[in-house]
Amino acid sequence: MTLRRRSVAVVLRLTIVISVLAGVVLTALGPATVTGLLPYFSIQSNLAVGLVAGYAVWRARRGRPDPPDGLTGAVTLYTGSAPPGPAGSAPPGAVAPTAEGAEGTRSAEVV
Repeated sequence: MTLRRRSVAVVLRLTIVISVLAGVVLTALGPATVTGLLPYFSIQSNLAVGLVAGYAVWRARRGRPDPPDGLTGAVTLYTGSAPPGPAGSAPPGAVAPTAEGAEGTRSAEVV
């Protein structure tokens, strides 16, 4: 990987890590606590992506190759395998879809 391409990859991966941290912190600042958020799949998958992106940044900064394909593939499989959850399984403050409205448009409500 060229130096320019490696630096672009580091910037994009740092953006992912910062976005994950911001999302978890902003969700935790709402009515839920951090330990109350950990059972939610969206929080778990975001943390997994953030950890792998952070690991990739760490490796790139030291001139090492990208993380093993098995690791990134496992995280991709995990984040892509969202289990079907019961209605109302979104974290507090998240927007959940509701039934169709009278005009046939979908609306959303904050839970």
